[in-house]
Amino acid sequence: MRKGFWIGALLCGIAMGMAAGCVNSAGQSNRQGMEKYRAGEYMEASRLFGQAISQDNDEAEYYVNQGMADIQLHQCKEAKESFRKALDLENDYVLAYRGMGLACMGLGEYEDAVGYFNQAIANADRTIGDLDYDLIGYRAEAETKAGQYEDAIASYTQLIDLDVDRTGHYMKRGIARVKNNQMDLALADFQSAVSEDSDHYALYLEIYQSLKNMGYPDEGLTFLNQALEIEAKTDEERTMRGQVLVLLDRREEAVEVLEQAAESGCEEANFMLARCYEDMERYSDAEMIYQRLLAGENDSAMVYNQLAICKMKQGDYEKALTMIAQGISMEDTNALSNLYWNEAMVYEAEGDYIQAYEKIKEYGEQFSYEEDAKKEMTFLKTR
Repeated sequence: MRKGFWIGALLCGIAMGMAAGCVNSAGQSNRQGMEKYRAGEYMEASRLFGQAISQDNDEAEYYVNQGMADIQLHQCKEAKESFRKALDLENDYVLAYRGMGLACMGLGEYEDAVGYFNQAIANADRTIGDLDYDLIGYRAEAETKAGQYEDAIASYTQLIDLDVDRTGHYMKRGIARVKNNQMDLALADFQSAVSEDSDHYALYLEIYQSLKNMGYPDEGLTFLNQALEIEAKTDEERTMRGQVLVLLDRREEAVEVLEQAAESGCEEANFMLARCYEDMERYSDAEMIYQRLLAGENDSAMVYNQLAICKMKQGDYEKALTMIAQGISMEDTNALSNLYWNEAMVYEAEGDYIQAYEKIKEYGEQFSYEEDAKKEMTFLKTR
């Protein structure tokens, strides 16, 4: 009996040791995954979180972490499944509800996102803190995108009253109010945002662009004119002042400011200056800057794209297509859609409507058959 008991106890000890080893291994995989996540290596982070789950599938945190990595990889359906498994394990897990809301946002399911953010807020600690601000902000964004403008306005008001990023939330509340047909209140919000942070060109530019995108460019011009009251002391500020002047159609003044910033090597100022030269039909000056940028460290697809446009304006279609091909070869996701679109425009300008149609079709297949693409295809069919 004593011998049997000893053997049983030994086996039990081995089993417990193995279980502890799995848990420790899972924890290690999770920690390694977090390190990769913080470093922006989301694919490897997702793999490591999956490894942690395979070693211990009863830990809700691991599913949440994998879900967040999948969101960064734009795999929102997979992320939702991870968050759902986390909630099966812990039905009051705030970060899982938050993750579900973010995944729904990524999928365009804005009303569902609002619901999940509300559940996260309901389960959060009663002490207002950073997580609560984060959740209210995400909810407000989802409410705006879901067309629930009154609710969004209330959420942004809550954040403003809590003294959380008043500049940003005045801006966002202003946008919600424009969409809710409350223009006077919206303009007051934009003015409040400026009052909170009056010395930065970027804010005025953001307000102008937001109003323009919503169909109110004239109202936006008021804020651009206010921006000119700021003294530009650095190259970055001179570059943004130049951008303001361009938007106000005061290019001669813009060139003067941008040339000053460009002289010290500011790449953004050089790029914007070249764009000004283009608009003024000073093509050789523009090309000289683009070529200089390509010869330096800024060998970017966007520069190739702009140089192609410059060549197209001069009727040099062959050279424009060469520049576009070089830009496409760089596989820069931020520039590809512009490059493919402009490739079609070059063929159209050249009079090769069949090839232009094929390129627009290719654009639609790779990106989306948005309204402009549909109109362009209809036009080319008639040529």
